[in-house]
Amino acid sequence: MKKYDKLILFIMILQIVGFFAVMEPRRIMAAAGTGNAETETQNIPQGISGIHLCALGKSRVKLTWEESSHASCYRIYRREKGDGMYLLADTVTGGSFTDQGLSYGRDYQYRIIPEARSAAGIVEGKAASVTYRNVKAVSVNHQKYTYTEMKSDIELLAKNYYGLVSYQVIGKSTDGRNIYDVILGNPKAGKTLLVVSTLHAREYMASLLCMNQIEYYLQNYFKKVEIKTD
Repeated sequence: MKKYDKLILFIMILQIVGFFAVMEPRRIMAAAGTGNAETETQNIPQGISGIHLCALGKSRVKLTWEESSHASCYRIYRREKGDGMYLLADTVTGGSFTDQGLSYGRDYQYRIIPEARSAAGIVEGKAASVTYRNVKAVSVNHQKYTYTEMKSDIELLAKNYYGLVSYQVIGKSTDGRNIYDVILGNPKAGKTLLVVSTLHAREYMASLLCMNQIEYYLQNYFKKVEIKTD
């Protein structure tokens, strides 16, 4: 091999190393700090799991997740769905983050990255993403409220209001459709109120009424209610 060929090969190796340095800067920085990449790899935070959303009205949402082993903090990025790059919203040390100033009627995407910070450098764990639909789930702008709509609305409310509402299937109709038990509030509460709707096929509007009321209660769950008596 000629000396020029060696020079070209050397330049190519530098370019490859530079590429990986751009792709994984934090991993390399930590490894270079100790001289032992294997030791630092053992301290990489576990990936984020168990992400949940809980809407706090129409302009706030609380994100919670299971804290990762070895994580010192978590970087939270946000963007409106389809709006390009994520922007850093905050850096927190625990497994929760409350976002504020959201616009009602829009979808937001969040990306959570766990970090381990030490004198050796910064090591990132695997990120996780979640989409929050800050919209009204139950539509009352049309007359026929279908089983498919009700099922979708129940699932969306359970996702957007984690910890405030839950549901379970308690049986099947003669058409093979699920009979849902939707629980608003504490399932283990000492006092409960049972509301039964749509016992007959022509009473489908009762399902829409109940679903709309459930969403209204959830949207105002943390507000104070003033009861006036004459």
